[in-house]
Amino acid sequence: MVKKACIRPLKIFQYKCVPQGHQHHFHQKKIVQRYLTMRPKLQASKDLKKIVSRLTQTTEKNFTQKLDEWHGIYKDFLDEKSTSSTTSKLHYTHPRIRAAYRSLQTNLPYLFTYKNYKHLSILYMPLRYKHNKCTCTARA
Repeated sequence: MVKKACIRPLKIFQYKCVPQGHQHHFHQKKIVQRYLTMRPKLQASKDLKKIVSRLTQTTEKNFTQKLDEWHGIYKDFLDEKSTSSTTSKLHYTHPRIRAAYRSLQTNLPYLFTYKNYKHLSILYMPLRYKHNKCTCTARA
């Protein structure tokens, strides 16, 4: 039996059941989406979004490997700097893609905790929203 938690998206006032353990993935995907947008234009953003979209279907080893491969390909792209026309100071050309990658790197040790420590029966904190529109203990 897979326990589920209910999430109430802010834009759409419907409830969505998500298996426990995928909640952290859900939040990480939303963080990356905020940095890269729904329809990224740059190839680096598209590739990173594709890697993150497979987060729930992969293992920590495979995810880390794909993320490292992506960083190896786009390292020079991420390190590009531009000069500000107003202040003449250098700044990174693609700060949002860098922030998305940094967020994944920072949270990587926690993304697969529920898979790495199954024997601990890790449960996530309950969400604030309670409703009667679904059965949160339904079998997956």
